Amino acid sequence: MTQKQDPKIKQPKNKTKKKHDWSFYAIIVCLVLIAIPTVFLGYTILSATGVRGEPIIGNRFDGDLTPAIETTALETIQKNVEALGVAESVKYELETATVRINVKVAEGTDKDAIASIANQVYETTVATLPVGEYFTASDSKKMYDIEINVYNMVKPTEEQRPNFIYYIYSKSSQQEAPVGKLVSEATAPEFVEKLRESESKEGEQKEAATDTESGNDVPSEEGTE
Repeated sequence: MTQKQDPKIKQPKNKTKKKHDWSFYAIIVCLVLIAIPTVFLGYTILSATGVRGEPIIGNRFDGDLTPAIETTALETIQKNVEALGVAESVKYELETATVRINVKVAEGTDKDAIASIANQVYETTVATLPVGEYFTASDSKKMYDIEINVYNMVKPTEEQRPNFIYYIYSKSSQQEAPVGKLVSEATAPEFVEKLRESESKEGEQKEAATDTESGNDVPSEEGTE
C-alpha cells in the first residue's frame, strides 16, 4: 500500500542553482577595472596632500643658486651705490633667481652719462657679489641673473616723454659679459615717425567723416567773392 502524505506537512522543494550568463561576468569585470584606478587615484591624492591637507610644493632650484645671496649683501650694495653720488634713490629686488638694482638719477641727467652710471653700479655690485661665484652658471648648476635699471623719471607724462631716459644693463648666468640697452629710445625712429604720421592721418580722416555726417563740412580755404 502506498502511504498517503499529510497535506499539512510541507514537503521540501528541490532548489536548483541559477546559472549566470556571460553578461553578468562581464559587468563584474568592468566594475573591477573601474575600481582599481579610482582607488589608486584617491590614494595618490591623499598621499600628495599629506595628513594635514597641505600640498607638496616643489622647488625648481634644488641644488642650484649656491651660494645663496643674502639680504645683508644687497643692503651693502645699496649703501655702496648710494655712496657713488650718482643716484637720487637706490632700491634692490631679489625675485626668484634675478637680482635687480633700480637706480633713479636726476631728471636732467645727460643721456650719454647713463651707460657709464649703469656700469659703475654693476661694478659696485659685483665687488660685493663676485661674477664667477654668483652670476655664472655651470653645466650642473644654475646661478643668478643680474639686472641694473637706471632711469631719470618714474612715471613720465606725455610732455616729459621726449626727455625720458631708461637704460638696462643686464647679464644672465649663461652670458659671459653684461649687455646694455637704452630701452626708452626707439630702435627704429624712422618707423616710429611713420607710424605716428599714419595714426595722425587716420585721426584727421575720422574727424572729417564725422563732420560730414553731422553736416558740419570743413570750410574751404577759397573765399567768396
